Amino acid sequence: MWAAELAARLHGKLSMGGWVAQCPGTERWGYIATKTSCPPPPVSEIPICETVGMVKLVTCPVSVPNQPSEAHMRDWLARTTEIIDKYKPEVLWFDWRIEQPVMKPYLQKLAAYYYNRGEQWKGPGVAINYKNQAFPEDVAVLDIERRKLDNIRALFWQTDTSVSIKSWGYIENDQFRTPVSLIDDLISIVSKNGSLLHFR
Repeated sequence: MWAAELAARLHGKLSMGGWVAQCPGTERWGYIATKTSCPPPPVSEIPICETVGMVKLVTCPVSVPNQPSEAHMRDWLARTTEIIDKYKPEVLWFDWRIEQPVMKPYLQKLAAYYYNRGEQWKGPGVAINYKNQAFPEDVAVLDIERRKLDNIRALFWQTDTSVSIKSWGYIENDQFRTPVSLIDDLISIVSKNGSLLHFR
């Protein structure tokens, strides 16, 4: 079973370098990676290694915090709306963490506030970027990490990726994508009504 398939069976989420997955019917979470080591403690405990086909999977138990409290969410909303008012950003970009069920009503309030403020600013417009299913698809801009769509999508979308093959930031002995591969990606993504966000 491949890492993605295993994570899907465990209701997993793609994370940096692997998958974070919750074992069905338990409070136990694991980090599934196609490499031979786990993140350092205290993130991980003793790794459970298993070879599946040509891939060595390393499953590291990790502690995933409980759902954020109401107080935390009220504070998050207040801080985010303060950022909106102070800096008038044209884009709010969120990673997958906002998919937690407790965030849903706060995301609705945030989206309403941000889009209304964008209307008041009379600027070029504003957008929220999200991953997976954090927002309804016609409310915000879908962001697909390090991947591309196969077909044209009627709604605008975005890919975020790195020029690095191995990392999102500096690491020793890094490897980088070729200019040709980056241009190929740009052409493919834009031709399917998307945009390309590069990090590095």
